[in-house]
Amino acid sequence: MAETKFDSLTRRKIPSRTLEGDLSESGIVPLAGEVSDDGLLRDLPSKETSEIETANAQTASGEQNEANDQATDGSSENTSTPPSDSAPTANDDQSTTLPDTPVTIPATDLLKNDSDPNGDSLKIAEVTNPTNGEVALDNEGNVVFTPTAGFTGDASFQYTVDDGSGGRDAATVTVSVAPAQSGSLQIGTNLSGIAYYSTQQPFINAFKSAKAWVTQNDRTFDTGESKLLDLDENGWVRSLPAPEAAPQYDSVGTILFRNQGEYLYPGGQYVVLYDGEGSLEYGFDAKKDEAASTPGRDVINVTPSQSGIFLRITATDPNNNGNYIRNIRVIPANAENTYQTEPFNPAFLEKTQPFAALRFMDWMDTNNSEQKEWSDRPTPDNAKYDIKGVPVETMVELANRIDSDPWFTMPHMASDEYIANFAQYVENNLEPGRKVYVELSNEVWNPDFAQHQYALEQAKQEFPNSGENDFNLRLDWYGKRSTEVFGIWERVFADNPDRVVGVIGAQSANIATAERVLEYAWASNPQTNKEYGVDAIAIAPYIGYELGTRKNASEVESWTKDSDGGLNKLFDEITQGGVLSNGYEGGSLKQAYDRIAAYSALAKREGLELLGAESGQSLVGIQGVENNAAITNLFAKANQDPRIGEIYRQYYDKWNELGGGLIAHFSDISLPNKFNTFGALEHVNQPGSPKYDALISLIDAASSPT
Repeated sequence: MAETKFDSLTRRKIPSRTLEGDLSESGIVPLAGEVSDDGLLRDLPSKETSEIETANAQTASGEQNEANDQATDGSSENTSTPPSDSAPTANDDQSTTLPDTPVTIPATDLLKNDSDPNGDSLKIAEVTNPTNGEVALDNEGNVVFTPTAGFTGDASFQYTVDDGSGGRDAATVTVSVAPAQSGSLQIGTNLSGIAYYSTQQPFINAFKSAKAWVTQNDRTFDTGESKLLDLDENGWVRSLPAPEAAPQYDSVGTILFRNQGEYLYPGGQYVVLYDGEGSLEYGFDAKKDEAASTPGRDVINVTPSQSGIFLRITATDPNNNGNYIRNIRVIPANAENTYQTEPFNPAFLEKTQPFAALRFMDWMDTNNSEQKEWSDRPTPDNAKYDIKGVPVETMVELANRIDSDPWFTMPHMASDEYIANFAQYVENNLEPGRKVYVELSNEVWNPDFAQHQYALEQAKQEFPNSGENDFNLRLDWYGKRSTEVFGIWERVFADNPDRVVGVIGAQSANIATAERVLEYAWASNPQTNKEYGVDAIAIAPYIGYELGTRKNASEVESWTKDSDGGLNKLFDEITQGGVLSNGYEGGSLKQAYDRIAAYSALAKREGLELLGAESGQSLVGIQGVENNAAITNLFAKANQDPRIGEIYRQYYDKWNELGGGLIAHFSDISLPNKFNTFGALEHVNQPGSPKYDALISLIDAASSPT
């Protein structure tokens, strides 16, 4: 695997983003993709998702077989001791799909209502006699039905069960082929992670986004001794080493508002409030006004640049009585009297308010989370929010202020007590009527994250006698733990449990990551989705990912030599395909639509909502391509081009047309770099952008009376 790097704002390892998944043990044909030597879904084939090819597929044409519609009668007399050659009984089934969308029906679903009087194990031996489509068995023994192009209505096929002892019976599956019932388009957003260089600037108290403490002395900016820091439970420095002590550092520093791009950050006068005794110094963009400052309240004059504000503690707790400097707040002077009741940057509220829901995945520092017990959680008293994440109190307050539904991604190791206390705070404080989307962790299927391995370890402990492969085991544990988490939330919200939306996250490129979870294979007597609190499937149907992969790097780089820098070819490949020699037939948008349609059909069959956990463009280099300056520049320009806005309008309208529900863009605000082009805006003070403007126009159109 390529060297892994992180984008700090998204807490994501860059090489795999959203398309990789552990398929090495599953043997399952994904919606589209090739399995590389390390078992991960990497590259994208130039085939329609309907062209599912397997070595042992049995395909029958509907036109050739419509006349042959007779099935054998496998019923047998019920006796206490059935004869050894008694035939099994197959019973009719139903399924659904969208027009022009293949549907994969797990063999286990069809066999659930079939039986054998001898107790023999049943399997599907063949599929025949399709009407209004084609039918085949894939290499897992599941059934793939592809409706005739443009057809709507009832299609059908027959399947034959075999008991392994010569007994067979056939039944008919009716497939309802109907367009999705689309409602009003709902667009939410993911929030970028907290960082000292984040252009999101969400808080009035800028210290909540400050850089982690840096150990320093007069000769060295960073002595690299952060592990020696004497910190309290909230991250405040309790003491500094004496001059004769072994550590090199004698002060600690931090930075705010670093590298803010074109729009910088507000200048002028700030106040620095703090509790305790000691000395603070300032630098870079900040100069202390000695005459206006008093103990516990420094005044600094700020002239913004890319350097930001430097703050250093040079002495703390001089009387050794435990009164060290703490509770530092860096606030614009005009907000000194209001920051406690108005904690959010008004510009951030204005840019965020239009979105129907806020997915807090990066604010919660979800990926690779180490939180287990309620005592591990972030709290409002924490010095900064870039280590443990943003506290639930702050997230709920934001949701209330802008009337958006919160989407929480609960830590994968969180105890039942943690989940219950978190849910109780939300129930007590979220304004009535707001929905709460609850998801266990993020992308547990993704091997780049610690939750992926944790799920497998837990599965092997909980299911020690299971003969399943690691792929299935991991998803079984994820499904089981998800239902437990949803159950806790619904008990807390007992007076109105429908406010809680239980979300199962799945890989858009591999529908088996959802199908396996929804089998509830870990349960001896599975309940229904509703009884388990499962309300929705969530995917991340990105567009443009394949343009940043290693195998396409040479070709994409050649585009940059065109007079327009490669933009025409890039947008042609996204919208219609045929430019990349091994691109997806119909282009990147078509690939996303095919994946959405397949998941929409699955959600319809399961009686679930289809949600978008993340969405939008994914034009970033990976697998080393991020270091190709020409490609990085092309991707940055593409994100600033008006054509990306038009693509967004088509993409989100199509999502709605295909039956998708709430969909969250990834993400809200961040400066582009070689790892990250995801922000709808590059800066909180940016008036607009092609992506952001498109999202807002879609939101406005959906909310306008027709």
